[in-house]
Amino acid sequence: MASVATPAPQRKRRGPRGGIHGPQGVTGWLFVAPVLVILGVFLLLPILMALFVSFTKWNGQGSPFSSGVPLAGASNYTRLFAVDGLTRDDFMTSIRNNLYYVLMVVPLQTVLSLFLALVVNGRLLRGKSFFRMAFYFPSVTSSVAISVVFLFMFSNSGAINALLRAFGIHGPAWFSDPRGP
Repeated sequence: MASVATPAPQRKRRGPRGGIHGPQGVTGWLFVAPVLVILGVFLLLPILMALFVSFTKWNGQGSPFSSGVPLAGASNYTRLFAVDGLTRDDFMTSIRNNLYYVLMVVPLQTVLSLFLALVVNGRLLRGKSFFRMAFYFPSVTSSVAISVVFLFMFSNSGAINALLRAFGIHGPAWFSDPRGP
C-alpha cells in the first residue's frame, strides 16, 4: 500500500507591514497617547526649547522667545569649546562631574543595592524581616514626617490658625468641621 502524502497546512501570510491592524491598533495608540503627550510636553518640548535658546544671545532676563532676543548662531558653542576662559573651565568641570556621576556613582549604587537585595533574600541570613524593614523604613518615615507637619500646621490650635489669629481672623476648624474649612 502506498501512503498518500497529505499536504502541510499553509501558514497565513501577513502583509508587508506586519503587526496589529484595525481597531486593535487604534486602541493601542489610544492607550499610549496620554504618555506620549506627557513625554512630549514635559520632556521633548523643554529639550527643543533649550536647544533653541542655546543659539541665542539671551541674557537671562525676560522671555528668551521674544522678538528682542538676537540669534547668536554657533558663536556660543564656539566660545564654549574653542576659546579658553572661565566659561570653558566651568563647562569642562560640569562635564567631568557628570561623567563621574554617570560612570561611577550610578553603577556602584545599582550593584550595591542589587547585592544587598540578594543578601537580604538569601537563605543563610537570620533576621530577614528586620533587614527588610530597615531598608524600607526610610521611605516610610518621610511620608510620616510630612503627615505630622501637616497635622501640626492645620490642627485647630496649629500654626496656620495662630498666624490667622495674629491678623485678627478666627481660623476654621480644619479637621473637625464636616462642612470643610
